[in-house]
Amino acid sequence: MWLSGMIFFGVFAFVAIAVSVVVVFLRRRVALRRIVIKVNASYKSDPDDVHRVLMQIATASELVKKRPPPVVTFDNLGADALEFSIRAQVTDVTKVASAEMQLRTAVVHAFRDLGLEFATAERDIYLRDLDGVKVMIARIIEERARAQAASGEVKPDPDGGATHASSEA
Repeated sequence: MWLSGMIFFGVFAFVAIAVSVVVVFLRRRVALRRIVIKVNASYKSDPDDVHRVLMQIATASELVKKRPPPVVTFDNLGADALEFSIRAQVTDVTKVASAEMQLRTAVVHAFRDLGLEFATAERDIYLRDLDGVKVMIARIIEERARAQAASGEVKPDPDGGATHASSEA
């Protein structure tokens, strides 16, 4: 394999020739980085409103490049949320964290101001044998009380409370 480097119109190009394949890698002098900010909106939120707000936030940021413009996508109808993404190019690779923080903070403020909701996971739990759960909890409480009494820290009280062992004397 033969490697060569050359400078051509301000672009540094490496040309790697192997067998009959030519691969050219170009590197611009400006360091760019693409960021993706995930946003989960509640199913109560209007997807068009969420999309509009996220697009306004992305285009208003001074840390996000205007060309190519940022893109907001409606990625999925998730189990708990309407899933969106803001995809943008950051103008300075050293300010990626600042750009991400700025966009996330702006999303939180905009959602609060407009009454849009973030998604929160909700689960229903069904207990089939509630009597068995009560017996198990009572057994655990009793074992802990015995262990504390044996160590001398706390003495079990017949009324369900606890008193310190030193208060007897």
